[in-house]
Amino acid sequence: MLSIDPQSKDYYKKHLIWYHGTIWDNALSIQKHGIVPDWNQKGKKDFGAAFYLTSNKNQAARWAQLSSFRQAKLDIVELGSLPALVTVKIDENILKLADSKEFELNSDNWAYEILKNRTTFNVKRTVEIEYGPVADGKINEALRRYRETMNSEDFTESISNSKFNQQYDQLALISRHICNQVKILSVERLA
Repeated sequence: MLSIDPQSKDYYKKHLIWYHGTIWDNALSIQKHGIVPDWNQKGKKDFGAAFYLTSNKNQAARWAQLSSFRQAKLDIVELGSLPALVTVKIDENILKLADSKEFELNSDNWAYEILKNRTTFNVKRTVEIEYGPVADGKINEALRRYRETMNSEDFTESISNSKFNQQYDQLALISRHICNQVKILSVERLA
């Protein structure tokens, strides 16, 4: 199941159903209070502070399992830390009219955006949505090497999804205005 075709421009503008993997407590909070664009500021993300979605349900479930596993490593093993999946719908017109930026896999712009967001605090945001491939799971190693060598070509190659057998996508909702228009379809606890 290929979730993103880097050659397919505007894929995200035509895709209406999106998924968010998290833990149960967070899923219930999303259901009750809605989507908050910068609710998770704990770590640096590919496209900065935003609410992240994917078009690939399996990818979201994998992320939910990882989030739950991280809770277990902190000895937080309770109902609220179980993996959960939030399914949402975004009206096509919202995506078409939003001020957005799309990145292609292996592009210099994509790599620079990730580098900027993962190394800089308080990045000024000028768009409402960013869409593109997920950086390789070995991002921290790539960042460390970049700091040592300042080689941007090596950085781009290092984060280009070589860890995954398919290319995963991410839709970063940056604007509260956009988040307020997203319809939550379901919240489910995963096994």
